[in-house]
Amino acid sequence: MQIMTYSALNERSVPFYLYRFRQFKHRIRSFTRSIDDELMEQRPRHTSWTIAECLDHIAQTNFSYLSPLQRAIQEHATEYMLDEEEETGFHQRFWMRWFIWLMEPPFHLHFKAPSMFKPETDIHTKQALHELMEAEDEVIHLLEEHPKLNWGAVKHPHPVLPFFKLNASETLSLMEAHQRRHLHQAIEIHRQLLLMNASPG
Repeated sequence: MQIMTYSALNERSVPFYLYRFRQFKHRIRSFTRSIDDELMEQRPRHTSWTIAECLDHIAQTNFSYLSPLQRAIQEHATEYMLDEEEETGFHQRFWMRWFIWLMEPPFHLHFKAPSMFKPETDIHTKQALHELMEAEDEVIHLLEEHPKLNWGAVKHPHPVLPFFKLNASETLSLMEAHQRRHLHQAIEIHRQLLLMNASPG
């Protein structure tokens, strides 16, 4: 059986996104495995999120995008299937590619999270991890169920700005870049906590 490597993946393809979302689950498990709950729920500054809150924010954001995305796919999956000769169903508008690039870590710009995406205050680690893995599994399942969907043709309303339409390809890229952005944030918070807790006094 041929094993598909990262370098062999078309960047705009179902295998690419399956790889990235599965890889993200692995990165989260590896990152959190050796961090105890007390540190996960500690703030380096009173205005800072905790690591657990970063993970909860990723989950809540993904769920918010998933809901309209799943409805749109359910309604239009048979309508927007790829022809046999078409290799990819992914298309992102130029300005959306630019915005997705801004999401990439390290931060190009700082954004204030919309209220509906804000994490639950002082969320417990186990709950945050459970919800995040649940959100990741939903994305992976959606990709596995629709390998021949024309993702660039299926459109749905933005969860915050319903008059603004995203296509499914743009939504996947936004979620994927956004979650890496906040994993980067969580890793930085961990670094700050280790330094703070190691300081004398």
